[in-house]
Amino acid sequence: MSTKNIQAFIYIFAFPFLVLGQSPLFEHESFLPGKEVKIIYMAFQDSQGMMWFATSEGAYTFDGFDFELRSIADSGKILPVTFIFEDRDKKIWFGHQKGEISFFEKERTQSLVLNGKTPTTRITGILEDNNGILWFSTYGEGVFYFQNGELHQIEMENGLSENYCYDMLKDDAGDIWIGTDNGISICRLENESVSIKQHTVKDGLNDFIVESMSKCKMNNIWIGFEDKGVSRFNWESKKLSIPKAMENWSFGSVRDIISFDDYVWIVTDNNGIVEYDMIEERLRKLEFPEGQNLKKVKSLFRDSEGNIWLVSDHEIFQSSGKNLEVIHAIDDYNIQNVCAISSDRRGQTWFASEDGIFRFSNLNGPEKRLTKFPVSILDKNQQVMCIFIDHFGFVWFGSFGKGVIRLDPSTGNYRVFSEADGLINNNVLSISGKGNQIWFGTLGGASRCQLDKNAALPNWQPAFENFGRAQGLGNNYIYQVFADYKGMVWFATDGNGVSMFENGGFRNFSEAQGLDSRIVYSITEDMEGVIWANTLNKGLYRLEGEKFVKHPEISEIANEQIQGIICADTGILFILTKYSAGFLDYKNNIFRKIIKRQSLSEFHPNLNDITKDPNGNIWIGTKSGMMKFSTDFRNTTLQPKPLINSVSVVFEPIDKGKQEIFNHGQNHFMFSYIGLWYQNPEDVTYKVKLEGQDLDWIMTEDQNMAYSNLSPGNYTFKMIAGLDNYFDDSNEVSWSFEIKKPFWQSYIFYFLILIMAIAIIYFYIKAREKKIKKKQQLLRDKIEFQFETLKNQVNPHFIFNSFSTLIALIETDTDDAVVYVEGLSDLFRNILEQKDKQTITIKEELLIIDNYYKLQKKRFGNNLNLDIEDAGHSWDFSIPPMVLQMLIENAIKHNVVSKMHPLNIKVYFDEKTKMLFVENNVFKKKNEDTSLGIGIKNIISRFKLLTDKDVAIQETETVFKVGLPVIY
Repeated sequence: MSTKNIQAFIYIFAFPFLVLGQSPLFEHESFLPGKEVKIIYMAFQDSQGMMWFATSEGAYTFDGFDFELRSIADSGKILPVTFIFEDRDKKIWFGHQKGEISFFEKERTQSLVLNGKTPTTRITGILEDNNGILWFSTYGEGVFYFQNGELHQIEMENGLSENYCYDMLKDDAGDIWIGTDNGISICRLENESVSIKQHTVKDGLNDFIVESMSKCKMNNIWIGFEDKGVSRFNWESKKLSIPKAMENWSFGSVRDIISFDDYVWIVTDNNGIVEYDMIEERLRKLEFPEGQNLKKVKSLFRDSEGNIWLVSDHEIFQSSGKNLEVIHAIDDYNIQNVCAISSDRRGQTWFASEDGIFRFSNLNGPEKRLTKFPVSILDKNQQVMCIFIDHFGFVWFGSFGKGVIRLDPSTGNYRVFSEADGLINNNVLSISGKGNQIWFGTLGGASRCQLDKNAALPNWQPAFENFGRAQGLGNNYIYQVFADYKGMVWFATDGNGVSMFENGGFRNFSEAQGLDSRIVYSITEDMEGVIWANTLNKGLYRLEGEKFVKHPEISEIANEQIQGIICADTGILFILTKYSAGFLDYKNNIFRKIIKRQSLSEFHPNLNDITKDPNGNIWIGTKSGMMKFSTDFRNTTLQPKPLINSVSVVFEPIDKGKQEIFNHGQNHFMFSYIGLWYQNPEDVTYKVKLEGQDLDWIMTEDQNMAYSNLSPGNYTFKMIAGLDNYFDDSNEVSWSFEIKKPFWQSYIFYFLILIMAIAIIYFYIKAREKKIKKKQQLLRDKIEFQFETLKNQVNPHFIFNSFSTLIALIETDTDDAVVYVEGLSDLFRNILEQKDKQTITIKEELLIIDNYYKLQKKRFGNNLNLDIEDAGHSWDFSIPPMVLQMLIENAIKHNVVSKMHPLNIKVYFDEKTKMLFVENNVFKKKNEDTSLGIGIKNIISRFKLLTDKDVAIQETETVFKVGLPVIY
């Protein structure tokens, strides 16, 4: 290794960063950027996993990324929220500063409006008893319970010990414990009647004012007082006791208590958090890093992941509790720049810093918690690089430049062994061993010594056996030595991968054996005996048979260099990088990050500065002290909690609890969802699927998914949240909806179309039948008309009258007789020419009536007059043949034609009605000719077949008029 690389390797141990105290790691959550929140009262988690915070500015939810105000009433008014609770129906209840009560349901906040007595002072607690009845404690008005739609008050006159109430608790029997200004009142509601049992100072309480209560194991109850600290109520013995460590309490009033498996955190009024260790029966005040003002903690809350939420005035902090503990100082001694760390069989932690060698004891006993062992040969330029405890209890320290130091913990005496004593190199980076063998990894090769029976003596002199390239070692630059359970010894080298010593010889593993990197920093063994290697920039490898196989990339730390690996007692690997730490379930490739990047980067963990104590806790040395990781992380939630936040349809939010059916135009959906994982929300990934649309699951990191132009049908949106694309054991949430078909695709529409089609066919058939009947009627009318025409042609009266007129003319005027015969001939010729036509032009019809009128004029002279408007010259339309002739003949036939009563016939066209009128004056004959009326009926029928307009007939005592619709 070059001098530059050696200096770089030493430098990672040398950067100082001062943080005082010993405490869990607390991470600050930025609350509402740009908005001031004066007071935060409490934290709460609902059944869906969402965190809620009660503040002076209302109730907020926090999803790991953003805070959202949720307690805006319909009126738009925002009230201070002092308490939050969720009932068995998943309804969120808010208690307010001035006694108002509201609830959050279906994305709406509504006030509880009741008649009668309601609270007017601050709500200090809400809970639900075994019967589903809600209880509300107040600061000044006792307690209220909500039953049958009414609030019922319990106060001092009803037996409550005091009206000023601080906290409520429900025991396993379903009784309600109420902490007041005068002890505890235990309430039981049966048959709408409340029984109250009081516990005050007279009954053994060590203080009047009970400010907090908390249940712990076996239903024991911790009780916090204003002045006298904490007592414990044993449920089985029904006795109250004060832990010995708390007999002389001096930390002030107790605001809140939270109980863990073997310790209790106690929130005090002005002294921050005090921890009571139930195993060691010892109190200690948690000290916090500079800049974290946690002396004014108001309350604590433990979520389903095991995170502890601290509410302090207007700030929120998140912690893993004792699962992740930062040790900044011990016995008022500041700890920094820890460059080596190890743990002995008693659970004591040995560490070295630039200030020397130390032993940290967590044991319950008279010895000091921190012991320093002066070693005069060490200075800041000869740091300790590694620590090893042999089975005799002697502690070995590998140094940089001074060889190896063997310390007797019982006396503090030590001996130094260097190259002069046979050690292969004075720069010792790693020590490991098993049984009677100890191996030393240096920058010049490896050394081994055997522990004989004299090794238990303080002045024992080891005999070193050295190994280097000449003996088969892959490389003389050794980062780590690791002795596995089978007795084989492994070497992580700089330049030739991994070497393994077995049966007196070495086997080397590099590219040919699957290692893509020649630089290996760390080696460990899992619970199944598999060897793991940590390489430079190439990730992790595990030994399978005769070759190393690369473990799949861990996406969470893909760009981070691993600083150390060690097998945890749970059979998983603990992995440490410069910026994060976590547990790797290597079988499923699940990496559970247990510390955020920004938090660990402040501590600067060192290479291979990692150990495991007998209790399975992982210890690491950093620039800023020590960190302890508890394997209790495995007992908390392993996967994020999925939640569909909202659904928008055509860019408008909907109430997904109410609306699940949409019309065909509402076919654009936007789903917003989240996986609640407060430890590291950035690590959450998602699988989504819209059943009815997607063929398979869609992997995504986005928290929104849009679907456009969905076809009508039934759909179910499904979402699974996992950690970095691992979804086993994840819960699924879903929401189903329907997009209705448009009306024209519905069965009703198809039925109507069928009915319409049947109707069209029916009416088509009927119309066709009607058309056929019309044709038949037209043919029949035509035959009748021809018959009538024939009758007219051979009408005896007409012929008789015509011949009589002709005889008279022959006798008087032969020339006129000739003209008359010609006219009569023309009339019959025109009749024969037009009789087979349906319509003829008006001019053709006027020619017929002109001949007919001339013949009749010879007979009647001036007693018969025909007036045709404009002589019909401007008319341009058609009518059925012989119609006008028949009407003129009809007029002559039915009326007197004489000098005294001349017959005047008028033919004219009405532009307004578009009808041709034939009008005559009426003076009917006394002995009227019999008529069958065939002519008029024939005319009406013929016009019905040719036009939709009707023939108009008007008759008065003086005028008879027929209107004929013309045909264009």
